[in-house]
Amino acid sequence: MSGYLLSIAGIVLLSAILSVALPGGKTAKLIKGTAKLACLFVILAPVLRFFKEGAEGGEGNFPFFSGETVIETDGGFIDYCSTKRIESAEKALGEKLSEVFSFRAEVTLEWEYRGSLTGEDYQSAYEGREILITKAVVRDPDGVIGEEVKREVTEYVAEEYGCEAEFAG
Repeated sequence: MSGYLLSIAGIVLLSAILSVALPGGKTAKLIKGTAKLACLFVILAPVLRFFKEGAEGGEGNFPFFSGETVIETDGGFIDYCSTKRIESAEKALGEKLSEVFSFRAEVTLEWEYRGSLTGEDYQSAYEGREILITKAVVRDPDGVIGEEVKREVTEYVAEEYGCEAEFAG
């Protein structure tokens, strides 16, 4: 990179010296034009080299679009985002239960990715798959939930989230 910058600085300095030292006339205009063209080539050299290497590689002018390019998903980031989505859903369900059924509820959702996450399927399970909520564990820290309310909450969770509800002490 420093060599590239030095060549740009050198050609610009040479052009400036030529511009100052040459007398006016047709020859001076030709030399100044040539110096400007040389500056342009020095500045564009890395771009031209990039396209030349792509053509020699047999992949056209864009080597980064080759058939060998593999885009991998970051499993850790996907897990983080999925966990944040579940935490948000837990909070929203807890607030909704408090609003609809008038009791303070703490909710923990059990979930999994749709598809197998073992071996070679681990990477493909992320692609186009969804999170499947398998169970909602509802805690009543105040101990005020009656059996009738538990039944209504179970029906509500099954209808809204498509999973079973379990009550913990």
